Amino acid sequence: MNTSSAEVRPGVGPEAGTQAGPLVDAQATQSCSACAALVLAGGGARAGYQVGVLAGLAERIPGFHTPILTGVSAGAINSTFLANSRKPMVQALQDLEQCWASLTFEEVFDVGGLSLGWRAAWNLTRLVVPLPRRLVVPSSMVDSSPLRRFLHRAYQSPSGHLPNITENVREGRLRAVALTAAHYASGRGVTFFTSRDVEPWSRPLRTSIQTDLRIDHVMASSALPMFFPAVPVDGKWYGDGGVGLVAPLSPAVHLGADRILVVSTRYRPPSDQQRSDLAEGPPSVAVIAGGLYNTLFLDQLDFDATQLGRISKFLGRLPPEERSGLRPIALHVIRPSEDMATAAGRYEDKLPPVLRHLARRLGTSHLGRQDLLSTVLFQQDYVRYLLELGRLDGSRNAEAVERLLNVAAPIGSDTSPSR
Repeated sequence: MNTSSAEVRPGVGPEAGTQAGPLVDAQATQSCSACAALVLAGGGARAGYQVGVLAGLAERIPGFHTPILTGVSAGAINSTFLANSRKPMVQALQDLEQCWASLTFEEVFDVGGLSLGWRAAWNLTRLVVPLPRRLVVPSSMVDSSPLRRFLHRAYQSPSGHLPNITENVREGRLRAVALTAAHYASGRGVTFFTSRDVEPWSRPLRTSIQTDLRIDHVMASSALPMFFPAVPVDGKWYGDGGVGLVAPLSPAVHLGADRILVVSTRYRPPSDQQRSDLAEGPPSVAVIAGGLYNTLFLDQLDFDATQLGRISKFLGRLPPEERSGLRPIALHVIRPSEDMATAAGRYEDKLPPVLRHLARRLGTSHLGRQDLLSTVLFQQDYVRYLLELGRLDGSRNAEAVERLLNVAAPIGSDTSPSR
């Protein structure tokens, strides 16, 4: 059985030899014979692209649905929204798209000059002046309480609990839902999940907790380090799930997936095209921070997919009885066909005044690409650009995704389009 997949860049074509098949031990659930998972990566504001991709797929694939939903960081917001809806996925996607299309800075974090200036001043002060331990000072650049209020409205949950997720899983509308956050005290990635028949798992540097998901979990998973404050969940402090996430695909695998659809927000240029920074001299703070965020939150996905592809290829050469409880898994990764970080530069002038001033002090001016800015650019024109780009890429990938999700197709079928 040969499992292969393509990491597709629409208009560029699949990369040769890209395959995927995660390793699963015998304790992992095997009861779902053809169980597809949707994995949504992080990326802050760039997660609007994911919604466009899914909308484009839903337009082309009748009854588009994946029974396993996992996400991290901003991807956790999208996956949890879909899981919390009592509507079919296609209709839930329409609601989610409307939320993103109307999203503003003010609904994500406080952009007022007083709030931003006060926090910046306090954080600079604590670097040079010893402060009393009992003095409560901000530990982040922005106040993310507007995002919490927005999620309460979007999820229609005044209490912060998300019982619809539990109910959808109990009724069999979904098999499992999971999101990952980073536990700051231990440095481990923690996957919070809801499922009927999956036992919690634990591996080096990562573990899981079975629970009824709440907005607290979503806020924790999307708490971008230093930018957003850490979030307490059941007495422990958590941050963005992309921090130290060594195996981004593992939650879907542990939850029983035999095929995985990934929507990444990481642009990968063609091999013959080199991205260049237009600024001269040493890199600015914005350039360094943007590169670090990409490395921490997005690059690990590429490594994980590559490693799992090698394992799958090896498993395909073995008869089923010699696989020691492991199984091959088909994987398809959709990536942006355009560099969203480069596009973000076109919208810098539309930042709120104080935020624009702070961004330029970090060195965003005159850059050829804006990796850092694209992560926090919750500006309506930019978000609409992301939605349209995603819809186009989703439509271009529809045929391959339909083959991936087709339960009648053998697991070893090739999901990549012909060259």
